[in-house]
Amino acid sequence: MTRLSSKVRGNRLMVLQGPWILRFDQTGRFLLASGPGRAVRRGLDDRLVRTRTLPVRGLLGRRYEILEAGEKPAFYRRVYSVALSSLASLPRDEARVWQDRLARWTPEALTTDREAFDDVYLPISILPPDQYHALVVQVTHGCSYNRCLFCDFYRDRRFHVKTPEELDRHLERLQAFMGRRIEERSGIFLGDGNAFVVPTARLIGMLEQIRRTLGDNVAGEFYTFMDTFTLEHKSPQGLRRIYDHGLRTVYTGLETGADRLRAFLRKPGTARGGG
Repeated sequence: MTRLSSKVRGNRLMVLQGPWILRFDQTGRFLLASGPGRAVRRGLDDRLVRTRTLPVRGLLGRRYEILEAGEKPAFYRRVYSVALSSLASLPRDEARVWQDRLARWTPEALTTDREAFDDVYLPISILPPDQYHALVVQVTHGCSYNRCLFCDFYRDRRFHVKTPEELDRHLERLQAFMGRRIEERSGIFLGDGNAFVVPTARLIGMLEQIRRTLGDNVAGEFYTFMDTFTLEHKSPQGLRRIYDHGLRTVYTGLETGADRLRAFLRKPGTARGGG
């Protein structure tokens, strides 16, 4: 018989069943099931992505697939049944707390996250891999350039910088959606495609507004994307002010230093002159 146990680490529940590990956040929502060569991860929008490690031409590769809506109820019932059975290994009071948390998340309850997510966000098209645990705040929608040949992430929306009133509504809905889970996020990622293009004074005002609303514990540091042609619109003094207000890292895609290829890709500027 496979040994079944659970433990709480950092306000999250971890369930161990043989080589498999199940993880649940502090509200009882399923996060991840991982085992030998495979895993199933749940996103904030209730999307379940199955990852499999497979040999490809002598190397290990990964295959990703999204579980269809019809597959999800049975999967959820299975992992929650295992999790509830594992609680006997916890102290009685702690087990009672987690039983209440887990029991509320039926397959039907979990699907409501999709609608709530859509009320907070336009699709989050892409994030740097090391920012998957950041809290995304969409201070802009879309990309100010949006003409690169290879990128279609933001074709479905026009570029827009949120007004203070729009950002207030966004943050209010974000707090309601995340609840206590917001404490688990590691910093703030400013979306969408190139929020760094926002004029310096306005961007600093946004950073201050976010920190006032979410607090220093959540909004301690900020991160965002930057186009190669954005820096020509930012002075060294402005960059210093932005840094002093908490923006610590910007991510930029250089793509290529070959000017002919840049022109083919419809990237503005040259390798020597940036943007």
